[in-house]
Amino acid sequence: MAQYEKAVQVAFREAADALAVQATIDDRLGAQQRLVASASDSVRLSKARNDAGLDSGLTLLDAQRTLYGAQQGLIGARLARAGNLVTLYKALGGGASPAT
Repeated sequence: MAQYEKAVQVAFREAADALAVQATIDDRLGAQQRLVASASDSVRLSKARNDAGLDSGLTLLDAQRTLYGAQQGLIGARLARAGNLVTLYKALGGGASPAT
């Protein structure tokens, strides 16, 4: 009986931890999405200025590099979210083999 109670307490703690992390990850994901949108605007404006002869190609390349970095950060945030969902699924008993 004591082992069962301990297992239930561990499951509740793991589920609570995963839910707490999920809120933080969702905030991070939203911030990264806004950063990608902002960097995309920067690339678009930099390209327009470059096409008009107002800026050098280096400015455009720098804006593109910033965009690629922001996109990588967004991929990392999505990966962290997926990993957290797996952790939450496992904590809630998902994937457990049926007792025989």
